[in-house]
Amino acid sequence: MTVRVQMTLVSLVAYSSLAMQLACNSQPYPRWHPPVVIASPPDPTTQRPTNRLATGRQRACSDWATVRGGPRRTGRSFCPGLRRAPVIRWRFDTGAPVVASPIVRRQRVYVGSTNGRLFALDRGSGQPLWTFKAGSPIRVPVALGGHNLLLSTQDRRLRCLDARTGRVLWTYQSQTAMNHAPVVYGNVVLLSTNDGALTALDTRTGLYRWQFVTSSTWVPSRGGGRTRAGIGGTPARAGETIYFGSLDGRVHALVATSGQVRWGIQTGWAIKTSPVVTSKGLWVSDSSGYVHALSRVNGDRATGIRSWYDQEISAPTLGDGGLFLTTHSALLALDVSGRVRWKHPLGTGVNKVPRAVHPAPVSAGDVVYLNDRFGRLLALDARSGRLLWQRLSGRGAFTGPAPLAEGLIVGSGDGSVYSLGPSESAPCEPATCKRATIEPAIGSSPVIGPGSGGSSGTGSRP
Repeated sequence: MTVRVQMTLVSLVAYSSLAMQLACNSQPYPRWHPPVVIASPPDPTTQRPTNRLATGRQRACSDWATVRGGPRRTGRSFCPGLRRAPVIRWRFDTGAPVVASPIVRRQRVYVGSTNGRLFALDRGSGQPLWTFKAGSPIRVPVALGGHNLLLSTQDRRLRCLDARTGRVLWTYQSQTAMNHAPVVYGNVVLLSTNDGALTALDTRTGLYRWQFVTSSTWVPSRGGGRTRAGIGGTPARAGETIYFGSLDGRVHALVATSGQVRWGIQTGWAIKTSPVVTSKGLWVSDSSGYVHALSRVNGDRATGIRSWYDQEISAPTLGDGGLFLTTHSALLALDVSGRVRWKHPLGTGVNKVPRAVHPAPVSAGDVVYLNDRFGRLLALDARSGRLLWQRLSGRGAFTGPAPLAEGLIVGSGDGSVYSLGPSESAPCEPATCKRATIEPAIGSSPVIGPGSGGSSGTGSRP
């Protein structure tokens, strides 16, 4: 009898404990976000066994969550490229030219416009989820860190928003212009300004952490005169180390959390582009046409690759077969020794601006994309340089594209954001989807605009 009583008491205690747990866990579940839909499922017969490299490449294909695709600024995606002329999956009208590249993470696309509005769009449909009115033109991409979104505007303000709602968490007022996207590492956000300063703030509060100044001097510019020794390009990051160049011709390596200097090296001419970080070192372009291969450990120079026309070049892009970069008149493919594998002429255009370099290309699989200065979006074979297809912007130029599993997302000077997908798929409704052609302007398709869904206002939501 005693044993039965003890067993009954144990059962009652167990059931009571279970009931309490169910009561405590009865709060509403968080909002579910559907997974990314891939236009063409991968062929299981071609999949390699799961390993760290394959996992890293899958992550590199799922999003385009920062400038040039990742903190190392390689400009490379492991997604398959669009080798055939794509269709427009959806189009969203921002109301003003878009000059900052879209940032894509999970199911959201974040893109700013020169009318001072930042939009969070649904990745699958292009419908607006929330809109933030900054009141000043947005010309650089946003930066994401956890649930925080860092936004830099032309009025010299850095705002931290809640990426889920668009609500402002804090604001920092800079004394000088910020012409590059901020960089986030852990609880630190780094902003580079035209006076040559790299300033670190706490992402949680916006409070000052540390500052590094490259130079307070004026340096000679290639076209004559002098220019301020500011920071050139968005800094790159590998681990806790930040790499960046400056207009005084130096490359710097700092510890992101403390600002401690690891090394600095003088390259020669001004550096106006972001470094590219690889597992073996750095690739850095300077304004005289050199590509420098540097050690990540101490900055020692491994090689100096002479440019082909003795002119300014873009930041290099990693891809199948080596490097890709642009000059004012061509897209070049190089091997790691600097030998030109192929060249695609781009022309100088009707404005005849010989020193205006085309934007750096982006690679995806065996395809290289380029948004040139003349309003074209080009897709070329990475190994041969053959032109696969091209698009024309309705007005102005395209932004740097974001290669994704489902295709491309790109902004345009006509004020629209486009999602382009493979021509054999039709993932959008007829009202928002139109097959693109090669020569006519891309901006003639039906539009998803602020009035067609979602809402506007400071950090507003539907």
